[in-house]
Amino acid sequence: MQKVVNALKDDIATFIKDKGKVNFVCFTGDLIAQGQHAWQGENQLEMAMDSFITPILKITDLDASHFLIVPGNHDVDTTAIDAVIEAGLLTKLKSKDAINTFIDSELKDTHNARILPFYKFLQDFQSEAVWKHPKGLGAAFIKQVSDTSIGFACLDSAWRAAGKGAEDKRKLVIGQRQVERAYASISSCNIKIALMHHPLDWLIDEDQDSVEVALRKFDIVLSGHLHNSWDKQVIGPKQSTLFSSGGSIFQGRSYFNGYSLLSINPFIKEVNVYFREYYDERDSFDEALRICSNGHYNWQLNCSNPAMQNAYKVAKPLKDGFTEKINKDLLTHIIDKSAPQKFEELFVSQPLSKQSEYQKEEEDQQEHVDIDDLIRGNENLVLLGKKELGKSTILNYITLKYLSEFGERKKIPFIIDLKKRLQGIEPIEKSMQSFVSKHTLPEEYLTVEQIKQLLNAGQCVVQFDNYDYYQPKQHEYLRAFTLTYPTNRFIFTMNEDIFHTVKADELHDFGCAYEKIYMHTFSRHAIRKIASKWFDGRTVDLDQLLDRVMLYLRCVGMPRTPFNVSLILAICSNYQEDFIPVNEASVMERFMEIILEKLSPNDTYRSTYDFSFKEDFLAYIAWKIVSAPNSQITKEDFLKLATQYFDDMDLSLVESKFGKLFFDKQILTENEGMVYFRYHCLFEYYLAKRAIVDNEALEWMLRDENYLQCSNELCFIAGIQRNRKDILTRIEGKLEPFVEKYLHLLANLESFSLRLEMEADAEGLKQELRENKLSEEEHDSLVDVPDNGREAVRPKVIKAETSPFEGRVFFKTLHLYGRIIKNNERADKNTKLNSLKKCIQGYRVFLATMIEMINHHHSRGANTEVRDERNEDIEFLYDLLSITAPIVVQNIAAESIGTAKLAKTVKQVMDAEANEFSKFMYVFLYADLKMPNFLQELAKFAEEVKNRDLLKLVLFKLMFYYHTRYVRGSNETTLENIIGDCVLALQRLPKNKKTDVLAELRKKDVRVPKLLQEVGSLD
Repeated sequence: MQKVVNALKDDIATFIKDKGKVNFVCFTGDLIAQGQHAWQGENQLEMAMDSFITPILKITDLDASHFLIVPGNHDVDTTAIDAVIEAGLLTKLKSKDAINTFIDSELKDTHNARILPFYKFLQDFQSEAVWKHPKGLGAAFIKQVSDTSIGFACLDSAWRAAGKGAEDKRKLVIGQRQVERAYASISSCNIKIALMHHPLDWLIDEDQDSVEVALRKFDIVLSGHLHNSWDKQVIGPKQSTLFSSGGSIFQGRSYFNGYSLLSINPFIKEVNVYFREYYDERDSFDEALRICSNGHYNWQLNCSNPAMQNAYKVAKPLKDGFTEKINKDLLTHIIDKSAPQKFEELFVSQPLSKQSEYQKEEEDQQEHVDIDDLIRGNENLVLLGKKELGKSTILNYITLKYLSEFGERKKIPFIIDLKKRLQGIEPIEKSMQSFVSKHTLPEEYLTVEQIKQLLNAGQCVVQFDNYDYYQPKQHEYLRAFTLTYPTNRFIFTMNEDIFHTVKADELHDFGCAYEKIYMHTFSRHAIRKIASKWFDGRTVDLDQLLDRVMLYLRCVGMPRTPFNVSLILAICSNYQEDFIPVNEASVMERFMEIILEKLSPNDTYRSTYDFSFKEDFLAYIAWKIVSAPNSQITKEDFLKLATQYFDDMDLSLVESKFGKLFFDKQILTENEGMVYFRYHCLFEYYLAKRAIVDNEALEWMLRDENYLQCSNELCFIAGIQRNRKDILTRIEGKLEPFVEKYLHLLANLESFSLRLEMEADAEGLKQELRENKLSEEEHDSLVDVPDNGREAVRPKVIKAETSPFEGRVFFKTLHLYGRIIKNNERADKNTKLNSLKKCIQGYRVFLATMIEMINHHHSRGANTEVRDERNEDIEFLYDLLSITAPIVVQNIAAESIGTAKLAKTVKQVMDAEANEFSKFMYVFLYADLKMPNFLQELAKFAEEVKNRDLLKLVLFKLMFYYHTRYVRGSNETTLENIIGDCVLALQRLPKNKKTDVLAELRKKDVRVPKLLQEVGSLD
């Protein structure tokens, strides 16, 4: 017997692992072999408790109150049966009324003495009974599982058993009264289950009919007592009640030995019964194939809530189908198999707020909202966000959460794309039906009537994507729908632009109250989260990658949409493991290749009209836009130009589908009848492509009045070809007059000074630095900048500035020169060396002009005779600009020139440079790019610097590195030591002092501007 129990435990453990927790154990009698040995002799009840019940409770992690048990005929003590009393009962219990009267008032201990020892044993299992017959004849219990109440009626069918096996058939009595009293005590429960040992056909005829009628009120009736191998029919319906009978765990090798596992869905009243049979030759339980062909039976009980039944019917298949669909649509699934392939593993929500980005509130005034808090609520929502900001992705997340947590929320989510026109009768209900059928198998579909049942029951979350403010017919449908089904939850998304924001308070009446939630552009920290998930488990410098991704988006003016960010991360991932996006053209080319090729595996004529052909066409259109009056072409103009393009090559525009393709891909767009590129950066990229093959276009870009407005185009050209010395020379020629004009101001750098005195304890400084480091989120917030991505609302028009400010032209030309140096990575060694020197010289001269301007305004504004509040403000501003100007200029230089491919060139020039200010620019350019051994170079430079004011700038830059977590791990300690050395060098003091200055610098909650303010105020 012990090996059977062990096999049973193993089988239950497997079920728990595969199907989930077991909540109850129902034992329908014959716990022991002979009732007369229950407590005496063999003490079989104690043996059963130790060898069977306790191990089962342990494996199921249940207590005795969850072990429901009724007596069987083997549990009867036959020696306690009095023949005289037995004869009297056989005569008396002959009608329903007689049985009920007897159970109500006449039953005594002498009548059921045969079962009293077992009743004593049951006391430990019945402490929580909500009803119990005063003489032990039956008990009832109410148990709670999550939000579901389950009632158990433990009925005694063995109190009249004589222990004579088959001779007891049609002689037993349960009593209608026992069943009714037990049922009444649990009638309010969601699921009602009755347990008894004997099947109904073992009762006397007078009892069987009335008991069966009473039992039909239960959802499930469990019984046992089937010992014979020919008893195969163990389950069957009785109207709305499921009757399930089972054999013994082990009666002997010639009998059916087994048990059943029932999985109950209480909301749709569905029961799955798994039949298990013990196979002696294997010492294990397995599917009872002799009971039914697959060892499994499914039964639908009568459900009083058809809407809930439909909800449960569709929830899981809809979740499975929807999850599969959104996972397949992931960019990682299409273009980057090394990244996570599941939506929930990659999803990061955009920042959500109750205020619009257009309203320009201060960050600490923004009321931010968590997406999961929104899902937990019940309010209707209008989600407003810029075009392609990820509104549909948010709806996918909401849908997945509702489906994944359906057991808790009891609502079915739907997504309806309002780009598809609503028309006809019940268009929204039909769209909801279509959403289900799109993600499920035919046998799992819901009819429109079933959809309406769900809506009438308030069990739907209906999400309307792409609501159009300017479509009144669409609004009429939506308002009528929400008024018809007001108890459901409604979520709308709509594009937000500056005009929509103005009208946000004037949105149409949707027929329901709602809350407006604004989606903001991805922050730097949100992009970090995405990149962290994308590159999880792979070797990549996440900080450096994030810096370059953010710089790339800013430089080319690409909006931080989920799609754009994901594509750039995919490019970084696929190119090589340590790829950092530096060359704007290289990234843009791969970006467009993915959109035009990898996301279009089934494009017709792909072999004829390949990627190169498509790019040439877009370059042609870009140049035609520039050449058109006011740089504008209509849709009609576009089609004429496209036709001419194909006619010139004796090809067909219709066959190419180019008249529609680029609009479908959202590369080109149409607005108010005009055609233009969706993003300015796409227009600039393809204009650059045209200039490579069309010298007229290039010369037009290089004109004095155009080159600064075409700076991105010129950088793209250099980045595509990577050795455009001619463009570098032309821009250098435009830069040289400015450098020569202001070269004399370099003396300002030699006399540069900071009015800031410091003294500090280096060791103490290092300790406080460790204690007050910024978190990653604080660092990201500190260095983040607004999204300058430009989604075109009209074509880019290039026209010369009138009376441009000379300093601005100088700076923009210098910055352009640096970017072209960076992209000319295939230039020869001498070209790189000379251009890098000229660029750094240019930045030194520009810094000198800034210092000259600062000194000029300081001398004009300061009144040395009167010290008032205005003078204090001027002095503070002077100190602030003196500190920040050199660091800002150095940072800009690093951004414009920065590429690791210039490492050898930078190192060579850096080592040869004698001027300390120039070397400052080179060393931190080298460090900003994290080139080999950059910390050692920083330490060496800090030790060699003679100019104390320059050393103060070095310290500020190092502090910025530390607070923004520029280095990690052991490198942090190295950086701390360099900072400590700088402090000691500045003060020429032993390691035993601190100052308020450095205390302010070390404050964790001080951002750089405020930090500099505090430092300036301590002069």
